[in-house]
Amino acid sequence: SSSSSSSLSSPLSSSVLSSREWEDLRVAYEANDERRELVIKGCRDVQKAAKQAVYAAHRGNISQARDLIEKANVDIKRLQQDLIADAPSLRYGSFSGALEELAEAELFLQWLEEDDGNDDDDKDEEERRRRESEDNNKRPLLPRRQELASGLLDYSGYLGALSD
Repeated sequence: SSSSSSSLSSPLSSSVLSSREWEDLRVAYEANDERRELVIKGCRDVQKAAKQAVYAAHRGNISQARDLIEKANVDIKRLQQDLIADAPSLRYGSFSGALEELAEAELFLQWLEEDDGNDDDDKDEEERRRRESEDNNKRPLLPRRQELASGLLDYSGYLGALSD
């Protein structure tokens, strides 16, 4: 009976990890959880800006849509650089979803801009050149295949809604 009570002692006393190692693990998990929460909160802002850009584009406010997309691109790049780059497992979930929403908004705006009923090809060419020459930091973070595919599927829904 006394030998069985000694074998039921604290699991930490017989653990392969020292109490300092357990503490290090706890701190690492907490830091990862804090980083994950920052990603989730930041992605909400990106998704909100992307959705508002689509709504603005639906209302014909192309300038506001562009501004919102630019803000979303700045925010998603900051998240990538500050939080995702060192913790790639956090790309899945909220971050991926934010990229999908942003892809939808960019595709929808691009479609509207190219289908404005104006056949002025010179104007379109000038606009294309202007965009290509913009600061590289304003260029969107490229989504991965799955994120792009999901964005394309949702984009088709926006087109369907537009035709109703």
